[in-house]
Amino acid sequence: MKESFIYDFYEAFGQYLVYEDFLAEQDPERTLYLAISEDVYTRKFKDDNDVLRICRKYDVKILIIDALNQIIEQWIK
Repeated sequence: MKESFIYDFYEAFGQYLVYEDFLAEQDPERTLYLAISEDVYTRKFKDDNDVLRICRKYDVKILIIDALNQIIEQWIK
């Protein structure tokens, strides 16, 4: 069964929040980023005000990557 984007975002966002909480306890100097492909950012994040609003509300930092070439394209804080 193919999942929807919002479900995938829900899973990734939940994992991000849990990891961020654990990281704050273990190594508070580190910054956690949610890595997403450039394609997903362009098709889903960039024009979806709800997703970006949620990311801003919870101060989610985003790392846009070129997954094929394993290159960081952009850091968004």
